[in-house]
Amino acid sequence: MKLPSGTPLIRNEPVKNGDVTSILSRIPTPFNGYLAVTGIGYDGVEEGILLVENSTVTHAYYVHLKYLHEERGKAALPLVLNTFLAEGANVDVVEFTIPKLKLTASFNEDAKIDKPFSLSELQKMIPEEYSKDHVVRIIKLRPADELDGIKSLISIGLGFGRLEDLG
Repeated sequence: MKLPSGTPLIRNEPVKNGDVTSILSRIPTPFNGYLAVTGIGYDGVEEGILLVENSTVTHAYYVHLKYLHEERGKAALPLVLNTFLAEGANVDVVEFTIPKLKLTASFNEDAKIDKPFSLSELQKMIPEEYSKDHVVRIIKLRPADELDGIKSLISIGLGFGRLEDLG
């Protein structure tokens, strides 16, 4: 997601067991800006970004950094929510001016979600536990020769994940 600079409100705040209530309680209302969550998920670092306009989540973006796999909009939202449960997850909250927010939204139109929701609803949308399923799907999308290389590294203990997940 293309993001301009803004005013950091919260930096590297740890998320314990997917509980973001204390973080949400420190965000002013109305809020314009974004929340970024980063954690060590299945086989690498995952990052999710939620763009927020007037305390309403309007855009979602997800990336698995090892595989450089990106999702935007509706497809990204469950992955971003899952990232709140990743190992060592932490959150950054950055505030934008209204013009910066509008510009960011227009540059990231493909990340717009179908059903915007209130930032106060975020906690109840986070799943009960972390799921590796989406990352396994991402890995299986890799070219056959690369997938064979990943399997080889796992089999000799130099790769992350489990062979049975990759088929």
